[in-house]
Amino acid sequence: MKLRHLVLWLVLLLGALVFLPAAQAQSNTCPGLVERAMSEIGTNCASLGRNSACYGFNNVLADFDTDVPDNYFSVPSDRAELSSLRSIQTAPLNETAGTWGIATLNVQANLPGALPGQSVVFILLGNSELENAVPADEALILPEEPLEVTALRAIALRRDPSSRAEVVGTIAGGTPLLADGTSPDGNWLRVFFVADRLASAWVNTGDVQADSIDDLPVIRPDSRTPMQAFRFQTNVGGVDCSQAPSALFVQGPEDIEVDISANGVDIRIGSSIILRTLEDGSLQIFVISGGATLNPNSDNPLLIAPGFTTICPVDAILNGNCDWEAIRMFNADEEIFLNLIQPLFQYAANLLHYAPAIPEVVCASGVGGVECELRFPNAGTALDRAAELCATAALPASVCGSLFPGGD
Repeated sequence: MKLRHLVLWLVLLLGALVFLPAAQAQSNTCPGLVERAMSEIGTNCASLGRNSACYGFNNVLADFDTDVPDNYFSVPSDRAELSSLRSIQTAPLNETAGTWGIATLNVQANLPGALPGQSVVFILLGNSELENAVPADEALILPEEPLEVTALRAIALRRDPSSRAEVVGTIAGGTPLLADGTSPDGNWLRVFFVADRLASAWVNTGDVQADSIDDLPVIRPDSRTPMQAFRFQTNVGGVDCSQAPSALFVQGPEDIEVDISANGVDIRIGSSIILRTLEDGSLQIFVISGGATLNPNSDNPLLIAPGFTTICPVDAILNGNCDWEAIRMFNADEEIFLNLIQPLFQYAANLLHYAPAIPEVVCASGVGGVECELRFPNAGTALDRAAELCATAALPASVCGSLFPGGD
């Protein structure tokens, strides 16, 4: 009887030794590793606070401006404050080692402190590097608790701290407001106010009752919170796997516009976008949902609709603006970046604000060659913003014709 049990135990042990490497190998193939990584970052980085970074999945390296312990930010689920983060680097997918570097950051950007739980989500994937371009001693640090003030009378709220600035809304006397900063001259307060895709507005200090504004930070036109301005690059290398390209995914709160600066270029997003750099250092943006505005502070801002992309040549940047190449639709080769988003929302949706309607690039051979078109799930909702812009001719006619063939 004992011999029979021993033989049975040996058979089971040998079976396990054969099965475990096979199962591990299967999970380390590109599709299996992508699925495992996406599933684990949803757990590792759950409930990440604002102005924080999270080590999502092996392998991630980070440098800091302050002294940190040797094992600081060294394993998945470790977290760090953006105010001390100098740079972060993620590794390409490696099937042999079972690694694919992913890091998640929640960036304040220019969102007011009173906007509950909202931030700009950065997800850095694959062979990528991200460097904070906001010096630690110059970073805008907003108060954890905004200051409550009360309107003394019916007042106008303005887009900028000036009596000549555009009025974005009005409020009645006695209305409470939450303030998180002052203008450089101390005459204006920035307050939480949602209107026209904005999350903040400015009120004159003489129009509100406040205990004290002395402790509020000064917000200048060029103020940046940690990592709101950054330098980054995505490198070619690693496993040839269409499901694991190197990229930076960025998502702002739904229907709220936020400003970032990537490699010296100003970008305003009200959407989900993907950024990558090409071999020559040029910057490419893919708009997944909503819309984006390039050169937003210039006299000639450039609007991009979902499903479209453009490139900023490395030598075409001046004072935050770029001489962008012609806007065009995603092509079939670039659909790998859309495929990247699917597992992200399937397995780690808790890290994001909302699930965008991801377009599909459909190509067919025609008389003049290969022709492609975009197909959106729930196109009516997915293209609401684009429809508004097409109605006012803010988007090029060619773009509107691609999004709404036949004038739909």
